Amino acid sequence: MLERTQEALRWLAEDRSIAMRGAVAAHCDAPFDVLKRLSQDPEPEVRVAVAKNEVTPSDVLAALSVLDTDIRTIRNVCSHKNTPQEVLARLGTKDDYCHYPEHVARNPITSPETLRELAKSKSHLIREAVAGNPKALPYVLKMLARDGSQGVRRCVAVNAATPRDVIDHLAYDKDWVTRQDAVNNPNISVDTLQYLAKNDTDGSVRSCAEEALKRRGEKL
Repeated sequence: MLERTQEALRWLAEDRSIAMRGAVAAHCDAPFDVLKRLSQDPEPEVRVAVAKNEVTPSDVLAALSVLDTDIRTIRNVCSHKNTPQEVLARLGTKDDYCHYPEHVARNPITSPETLRELAKSKSHLIREAVAGNPKALPYVLKMLARDGSQGVRRCVAVNAATPRDVIDHLAYDKDWVTRQDAVNNPNISVDTLQYLAKNDTDGSVRSCAEEALKRRGEKL
C-alpha cells in the first residue's frame, strides 16, 4: 500500500498545479527523493510545505537553510525536529528581523549550548523563548529568573525543567503572575506553597497555593 502511495506521489510531484505539488510536499508518506526535488521547486509555497513536513530529512533542511530565501521556509527549518544542530546554531546568529533566532530558541531539539548563547540576546522575545525551552540548562534558567523582563521570568516559572531552588525564588517575584506561575509549577517546594497560601499579598496567588497543597495532600 505504501509503495502504491509513494508511486502516486512521485507522479503527482510533476503536476503543473502549485497546489498539487504543495500537497505532495506536505504528505507524510512523500519519498525522500521527492521531497529533495520539491525543495528546489520554483514556487515558494511548495518549498514552505517541504520545510513544514515532519518527515523531511536533515540534509534537505540543511540545504534549504542555505539556498532558500523565503522567510517562511527558513522559519520552518528553524522549528523543525530534524534540523541539524550546526544549522540551528548558525540560524540562531542571524539578524532578528526575520525572527530566526526566536524560532531556534523555541525548538525543543535545540542544543543547550546554542540556547546558552541565545539567552544573552538583547531581544526579550528570544530570551523568553529560551526561558521556556525544556533543554535550557539549570544555570541559564537561574540567570533568566533574574531577568529585568517579567515576560522572561514568567516563562522560566512555567518551565517544567526549572529547578526547585529557582522556582522557589520566583515564588517571591514582585510580579504576581510570575508568582502564580511558580505556584503552579510541579517543582515548587511544599514549604514555599505553605508560606504563599497564608502570606501572599495577592488573593489569586494564595488560592492557587492552597489548591496546589490540596493536590499534593499537604496541609496549609
